[in-house]
Amino acid sequence: MADPDETNSAVIQIASTQETLRRSLASGKVPVEDEIRARAGLASLLIDTFPLIPRESYIHDAIDQLDTVLRRLPKDSPDRAKHLDSLSFAAMSLYNVKGSRHVLDQAVLYGCQARDSAMATRLLDRDSATYFKILTNLGYALSHRYRLTDDVEDLDQASECAREIYRTAPKDSDTYQLTLNNLSSRLRQKYLRDKSPETREEARELLNELLDSSAPGTAQHGMAMMQLCASSVDAFKETGLLADLDEAIRYCKMALDALPDDFETQRAPLNEIVRLSKARHRKTNSEADLETVLQFSGLRCKKTPLSHSTRGEHLLDHFLSLQKHAFSTQSLAVTETAIVQMEDMLNATPIEFPQKRQCRATLANLLGKRYLLSTDLDHFSYLLRYTRDLYIGINGMSLRAGSSTFNLSTDWLSILTKTANSIARAPAENAMRKRAERALPQLFRSCCQAEQTAISGLQRLFNDHSSHLHVLAEAATAGCVLSDDEVKYEVAKLDGATAPASAPARNSRESRPPASGLSSFLGFPMIAKDPKSGEAVVDASKTWEKVLGYDPKAHVSPEEFVAREARIERETIDKLRMAGRHPNPKLCRLCRDVAKPLKPVGEDLWVFTASSFSLLPFGSFSQLKYQRQNCAICRLILSIISMPSGQLHPFLGSIKQEIQGTRLSTDRLSTGETVMRIDYGLKHVGELRIVTRTNFDRALRQAREVGFIPLGKLDFYDLVEFPRILQDTTGPVFRRGGQQVNLRMVKAWLNDCDHNHGSACNMPRSGTRAEKDIPLNLIDVVQGCLVPATSDEKYFALSYVWGKSMGASKTLRSNYEARQQARSLSAVALPRTIKDAMALARELGERFLWVDAVCMVQDNAEEMARDIPNMDIVYGQAFATIVGLHGDDADAGLPGVMPGTRAPQPVETLTVSNRSPELDHDTSKGDGSSTKIYLTATPVPLDLALEGSKWNTRGWILQERLLSRRCLYFSHDTVYFDCGRETRCEGGANEYFRAYSGSEAAPSDGQLVGSASRDNPLLNLATLYDLTPRARLGRVFHVYSKLVESYSQRSFSFKADILRGFAGMFAVLDEHLHSTTLHGLPAAVFSHALLWTPAARLPRRGTELPTSLQSTLGDPDRQFPSWSWAGWDGPAEYRVFEEAHGGGEFLLPTPLVKRFETVSSGGESIDTPNTTAKKQSNDTPPVQGTTTAPSPPQPADRVLARLLPDPDRNSSWWIVPPSAMPQAESAPLPRHTVLRFSAPCVPFASFFAVAPAREYLSAAAHGFTQSAQPVRRLFARDARGQHTRHCGLWWEQAGYGYVGRGDSQAEKALVMVGVSASYQYHGRQERGLNRVEGEIRMFDEAAFRDETAGDASATGWVNILVVDEDMGHADGTAERCTVAVVHARAWREAGPAVRVVQLA
Repeated sequence: MADPDETNSAVIQIASTQETLRRSLASGKVPVEDEIRARAGLASLLIDTFPLIPRESYIHDAIDQLDTVLRRLPKDSPDRAKHLDSLSFAAMSLYNVKGSRHVLDQAVLYGCQARDSAMATRLLDRDSATYFKILTNLGYALSHRYRLTDDVEDLDQASECAREIYRTAPKDSDTYQLTLNNLSSRLRQKYLRDKSPETREEARELLNELLDSSAPGTAQHGMAMMQLCASSVDAFKETGLLADLDEAIRYCKMALDALPDDFETQRAPLNEIVRLSKARHRKTNSEADLETVLQFSGLRCKKTPLSHSTRGEHLLDHFLSLQKHAFSTQSLAVTETAIVQMEDMLNATPIEFPQKRQCRATLANLLGKRYLLSTDLDHFSYLLRYTRDLYIGINGMSLRAGSSTFNLSTDWLSILTKTANSIARAPAENAMRKRAERALPQLFRSCCQAEQTAISGLQRLFNDHSSHLHVLAEAATAGCVLSDDEVKYEVAKLDGATAPASAPARNSRESRPPASGLSSFLGFPMIAKDPKSGEAVVDASKTWEKVLGYDPKAHVSPEEFVAREARIERETIDKLRMAGRHPNPKLCRLCRDVAKPLKPVGEDLWVFTASSFSLLPFGSFSQLKYQRQNCAICRLILSIISMPSGQLHPFLGSIKQEIQGTRLSTDRLSTGETVMRIDYGLKHVGELRIVTRTNFDRALRQAREVGFIPLGKLDFYDLVEFPRILQDTTGPVFRRGGQQVNLRMVKAWLNDCDHNHGSACNMPRSGTRAEKDIPLNLIDVVQGCLVPATSDEKYFALSYVWGKSMGASKTLRSNYEARQQARSLSAVALPRTIKDAMALARELGERFLWVDAVCMVQDNAEEMARDIPNMDIVYGQAFATIVGLHGDDADAGLPGVMPGTRAPQPVETLTVSNRSPELDHDTSKGDGSSTKIYLTATPVPLDLALEGSKWNTRGWILQERLLSRRCLYFSHDTVYFDCGRETRCEGGANEYFRAYSGSEAAPSDGQLVGSASRDNPLLNLATLYDLTPRARLGRVFHVYSKLVESYSQRSFSFKADILRGFAGMFAVLDEHLHSTTLHGLPAAVFSHALLWTPAARLPRRGTELPTSLQSTLGDPDRQFPSWSWAGWDGPAEYRVFEEAHGGGEFLLPTPLVKRFETVSSGGESIDTPNTTAKKQSNDTPPVQGTTTAPSPPQPADRVLARLLPDPDRNSSWWIVPPSAMPQAESAPLPRHTVLRFSAPCVPFASFFAVAPAREYLSAAAHGFTQSAQPVRRLFARDARGQHTRHCGLWWEQAGYGYVGRGDSQAEKALVMVGVSASYQYHGRQERGLNRVEGEIRMFDEAAFRDETAGDASATGWVNILVVDEDMGHADGTAERCTVAVVHARAWREAGPAVRVVQLA
């Protein structure tokens, strides 16, 4: 164990080295050679320190440092092999801690690269020690992977590494000795596979050579002992003789004594001793052997570092051995000793680990055993308290993991505890107490024997005997004696009453809690609740009416509104003046008298503050714009929430009207500065800052252009000069002719990210594609021409809106050669955005820029077909992506690159007299006693800036943003920098903070600048490698679904580009799904991908929705089938799977379709495997349907036209069926767009009906914004044939609004197709879908109460694809109508029959 003082000293030294290096590198002035040397030195220090101070962060930092070293080194550098080996060693160190298969694969990969580089550069001739080290480390990694995967190729490669050292290393070297052991071990493992006598003999010869050359007590001798142990174990497996087993144990103990005293070295003999001692105990059943197991498993726990990945499994193994020993001895003393040891070990292991719950359950078993041995009521009460704490801890872990639906009830434990306490409080001589004390252990013992565990025994005790124990306890408390018959009578009376609602029901799921409607919060009526944050909006109009002086909900015209506010403002000022006040003319009455957002502290300082009144809406956009434009603070707030046009930001305008309003909260930054956070409609929109001489250079964009006087060690602005700078309206802060971007700051952002953010930003994606070099044309911004290159160059990429201004800027075959001539691009009329990007790259000191219109030959079909699917590589390997966030086309430019291209930052001056707490200002007196407070607003968060841009609405843009490693966003008023670690902007506070309003915590996002990287689903792919295949598939599908939801809402100039614009993201997903995609749906998750839901009224791609002015809809583009989201023009979601993400793991439903085929017009079929259809061992069997022969679709009477009332829209539906194609003339559908499969089906009209009323879902991105997509309740027939039972939900689809409105004839063509089933497992509960007003109930709980807990097909959901068989296709092929979810019992009652479905 390391000395604490030495440990602290090492930690301080490492932290200091890390910070010094980070600051030096962020400056961008360190030469590459010095950077490589410094990074390699730090990595070596971290790796060497890790065994003594096992902090996982040290290894992660070492890996990041070495990753960067390898990026800086030339690919043919002779030092490359050395650093690759260090990287492999670091990865193996991390594997030993985490046990991650992915990390082990990385260690092998780096080791193989190190070996190949060493051989290519003839390292053996130059540095044999390093060469041998590389082979040793690679062999070690390969051997570990062989043990994990049993892949003989890994074993052969590991053996070859050892053979190479054996052939070339000096015989007297430590390396040679180590290799004797390694090669002998690998040959022994090979012998166990092939049983070759030659292999066994070679292994023995190597082992004998090692024994002859190593002295007893040395580490080499210890390794030899482990080899002898392994040979004895092999012999024991063949003979079963104790003598062989004892010999193996003896060799292990000798190895343990000889090997160095550190865990990694001694882990193997410790594990082997424990394992072999258990084998001996199983053979002898000797208590002495079990005590040996306890001795060495306890020693192993003591030596295992807290952060090691095996800590949990070693603890659990030791706990189970302690339990076995205690149960076998039946000794109270042994049991109590084991309990003390367990509690000490758990207390010494504060971190969470996967086996902790099992460890605590094992301790509960011993606590139960102690009670049964002692029959002491105090021991029983202790067990109850311990179990309650365990349940509370499990609930807390579930909550932290993101599952709000899983909760273990502790009410029954409280009832048992109360009963036990009542018994204990009765006098010791009380007859009923004695009777209870005799009965309780007997009942508990029988329950534990039946249930096998103490906790389950407690649950059964409560279920079966709580009434009996309650009667005994009550009698003991009352001091009366009851006969057996009287006790039975009282118990029967209790059991006849309603059972406690909190009783744990064994072998059944926990009951669903009542759906919480929107009732009240803090006494106010609740208007809406955000399901993500849990925040609520309340109706405080009555309280607010007292503040405003009128009913805020009363409707008045805009003119009356403005006049009323002006009148009240005048009256308020008059009253204040009569009272001797001097109301500040630059504040409105709400800021002045209610919010009071500023207060004085110290001599000349002011800080922001938010009173409790700020919990109420501070003002809507209309109120701020038309009523409080004279207020300095309200003007700044208005500048934040307004677009450059003066209109409310469109995202904020989409928030439900009742929720719109401003909320204020404050907090202090790390610098000591207070900021006022602004939320609008519970959406974070920005901050207000007080500009002072200490934060001037951070709060204002153009501060760098102002001279300052250094004061001491900090560069503070001169106290005298500071006010003059902000009063000079012609100076740099306010001058419209400048306002250029601070390129020095931008360089610092880029350098810090490149040098200090490691793999999070420089290797954001793994996989072969992420590192693939592809040919590119790049713009040489120095020479002003195109140059052929590859993606291995350091280059910027440009992402922008084309619009209609591209003109002659495109590169074509006809001008491609000419544009490769120096200065050729200066003669091209390039749009402003491209020119600005070239200038920016040049000013930042870089040479190359990639722009799609210029660098891709637009009329070269072959090149375009090659490059478009490679957009993930183009943007993923770009050093940074420059984003033209501003404007509607390529001529908008990059504001701030050229002078005069953006407006000055708003700054307000507020004058306050005599430090007035009421912020009064006496204008009749001079400024001698007055204080000027300078206020400014930060830019809006990046995510809000994105929401307001046309750039973010374009289809091609999404992959450009998500695939980039770092981006520079140029909005109309600021530059944002966003990467995988952080988001920064000009004038922003650029740090995270927790805001407070009064004494209440403000919104839970807790951050100052919104990060665009937070909503990048592709970043989640990095966490998938060590998941089970089922969990990995679920996570990848979740990523895919989020990409589709974001992508499908975007627009294309050419709508047929819908799948081409997704190509780069498909390429990334394919590396994880290992399957192709079909019309936008990945084959690996095809049955799930089919269940997309509309997020608005969608027309088919190529058509338009009918309007009162236009009845010509157009013809669908048949290259995009109806069953794909790409076949519809507009936003799609996967809301069917909303509940699947409730418990941390994304649980995909069970597919009901085993095989999909696509059918070409010529009858050719292509198998589309549904890889998730293979039943998992823990899956519930799918809902079964009756199998019938496929029936040809029956022709239906066509509806020519029908007018149906629609009370929700206060209009009518004019129903016109799709145009029928004459069979003789109908054109064949495009190849592979017709989908065929067999599935359980139910004719819609035979059992189901849809309610006419719509319920609109909340927007996925913001719970307080109502989306354009309604759902309707689905009803099933009851016993009388009436549709009275609410059994599910139906997503309304454009063109099918008539369903449920009386057109029974048209409904006959609709068929419900069961695609998958989501079953409810123990502890999970169905959640409704989210809407602004609260949860939408999924089904009628009274009609579908769980009465068949043992029947899996009667609980949970069936996910339905609704198809329309009357679409005019000659062969009866159907088309998709919509999606629905149906309660599994209702689906079963509907009698589904399996048939063939064919969809176009």
